[in-house]
Amino acid sequence: MIATNTPPISKIRIGQKDVSSTTDPLQCIEMGYEYIEQKQFQPAEQCFRQAIELDARLATAYNYLGQVRQLQGDAKEAIQCYKKALKLDETFTLAGKNLATLLFEAGRYEDAKDVLLGLLTKHPADHSLLEILIGYAMSSGYLKEASRYAEKFASRWFAYGAGHGASATPGITHKLSIQKLKHDIAQFRYLKKQGIKAKELEPIIKNYNKVLKSILPLGPEAKVELNESQNRLIGQEYNRIMYRPHTPRVRRALSNKWDVVTSLDDDASPEKDFLKSALGLTVIDNFLTEAALASLRKFCLESTIWFENRYAHGRLGAFFRQGFNCPVLIQIGEEIKAAFPNLIGEEHSLLQIWGFKCDHFQPV
Repeated sequence: MIATNTPPISKIRIGQKDVSSTTDPLQCIEMGYEYIEQKQFQPAEQCFRQAIELDARLATAYNYLGQVRQLQGDAKEAIQCYKKALKLDETFTLAGKNLATLLFEAGRYEDAKDVLLGLLTKHPADHSLLEILIGYAMSSGYLKEASRYAEKFASRWFAYGAGHGASATPGITHKLSIQKLKHDIAQFRYLKKQGIKAKELEPIIKNYNKVLKSILPLGPEAKVELNESQNRLIGQEYNRIMYRPHTPRVRRALSNKWDVVTSLDDDASPEKDFLKSALGLTVIDNFLTEAALASLRKFCLESTIWFENRYAHGRLGAFFRQGFNCPVLIQIGEEIKAAFPNLIGEEHSLLQIWGFKCDHFQPV
């Protein structure tokens, strides 16, 4: 995919000028951009080459030339163009993303990673760069590395006390709901009972209750944006990672005593049962070891990471980039890949990790 969201300085109509007679490099870029919009890539390429001939210092011209070469199937020259654009302007995020994409698609993960990490030093507040990096690491099977980048992402944009308001975190629908507020209050009370952040949580619980009381008249399914007064009360805590317990790797995450419920074969493995199933379906009990299950349950019970409340019936979601990330989860992902060599193996990568919560009262 090519990022093309750098608009030209102004619009001109194609056909009014022959690009070969144009002496203004910016005008050449504008003309080339219009040709791209009309999917006329060869004349667009001519425009960008003319712009470079007129002024070889224009990083934008090299970036656009890279795009049209890429669209015409010449990834090799496109990479060189993107590199030249980035050399001329080390802060050129668009060229860097285009370059990283092509490098990653060519199987050059380490090179793509270096480009993105370099851009992050120039643009530390650009969350999209870390998101791309996380995706590349996961797609390449480097789960521990992806976990480290996801931890940086969560720490940068979802950490409690980071100074952001409730609307500053990326990728989250920041709306209040009765179920979400009740869940958070119950979780804070549980943490307080365990002696975790007890003094700190006391006033927060009181403020959450005030906000809950203010939206109760709206009905059980209401989802509303935080107003000014609500934001003052809980804006620094709402959808923030206030606490996550330490959940290290265990000796073994996947059980070796699992039961394949759908199989009549006492010695069936989950993978064998699935491959034999006419329905393409296998039901497994005792999937995790007791140690892994206890660790994962503690993580889910105590971690204040249940931000998403866009689902029906009060269900809440938590996602990898937003804090649903710990060593035992990564271990489970690694062991699943090893336990299903024919179904998953090296061919399929883990691309997302998430969890959902719901209360006891769910529709059948």
